[in-house]
Amino acid sequence: MFNLEICSWPPDDTFKAQWTDLFQKTSYNSPFNCLEWMEAGVSVYNDSSPIYPMRFTDENGKLCGLGLLRLVYETGRFDTYRSLRTVDFNSQRITPLLTYDLETMKEAINTLTFKFPQKVDSFDFYKLDSMDTNLDNLVKVLDKIQIPAKVVVFNEQPVINLDTSWDEYLARMSQGHRKRTRRYPRNMLKAFPDYRFIRLRGQDDFEEYGKELLRSQIFEVFHKSCQTEYVQVHGIDHIEKMKSFYEKIFNAYISKNMIDICLIFADEKIIAYDFNLIQDQILYMFSGAYDPDYFKWSPGSTLLSESIKDSYERGDLRIEMGGDYLDYKSLWTKETINSYSMRLYGNSFKAKVKKWIQMSTFYQQFVQRKNQQISEK
Repeated sequence: MFNLEICSWPPDDTFKAQWTDLFQKTSYNSPFNCLEWMEAGVSVYNDSSPIYPMRFTDENGKLCGLGLLRLVYETGRFDTYRSLRTVDFNSQRITPLLTYDLETMKEAINTLTFKFPQKVDSFDFYKLDSMDTNLDNLVKVLDKIQIPAKVVVFNEQPVINLDTSWDEYLARMSQGHRKRTRRYPRNMLKAFPDYRFIRLRGQDDFEEYGKELLRSQIFEVFHKSCQTEYVQVHGIDHIEKMKSFYEKIFNAYISKNMIDICLIFADEKIIAYDFNLIQDQILYMFSGAYDPDYFKWSPGSTLLSESIKDSYERGDLRIEMGGDYLDYKSLWTKETINSYSMRLYGNSFKAKVKKWIQMSTFYQQFVQRKNQQISEK
């Protein structure tokens, strides 16, 4: 078992440097595993939930893993439920903790469940990546050390694997959608002779275009779009939080060369944008909007069509469309990747009793009998 050190929040420079170094060495990472992503989420969305940066070291003091979790209290009718859970604001898929490999992650989780200083009813890890089936392997090795884990699908995320060509991709579409996809840019150009698709990726592109100009153009579209789509449902405060989060991510990730911006210019202005993240030639669609005044010309679909085609030409490997598998996304792809949630029993007395009941021979025999009865019916 490792040593567990609860570190200060906000994290100090040593913790940040260790996170950056370990992030680059682990096999399973994504833009959503960056410490900057979690810091932005906490600063914008976290309520009063305590934040726990943690460091796992071996007996010789060697760094083995890092984690960032928050303690959430849920008030019930008779009791308060305490959950130590992932910091996953706006994330798509992440790992439970940041470690070198599966074996190290197993030992870090084992350490967490036994040595975390606060009493909690469960350890909850949301929006988890399958880690190339290693999430299943993690559950198996945890079970061997008597840490049962309940894993369920959190959501289904659409992806486009760019392992063929643009023409082959179009050929997989229905005939109607294929015709519309080809028609979107032509219709836009016919209506607006100054129409063009713009993609910015890498610091040189942003410096040449002008970061402040880009910022003002994007947020002009953002606010106009939000007024029709979000304000009545979520309120102004929600919009300002979204804007603040986007700005923090842009400022933090642009120096990492992990920002990808796609724009539609027409009628002498920007009328649509997609704010994406890029890592290892995998594109993560994050946020987008269009000017509703141009709804007639399908600016959102035009932009998506242009960006997918351009990603093929650039040699990108995959486009992750983000979020849930919404109906409109099914027009562009039938492929999906699941994200998962994993719950472990906590270290509170209540949680220990539940764990003992589940793991007892009597309970297991009872479950087997019930399953047998169901199968016989």
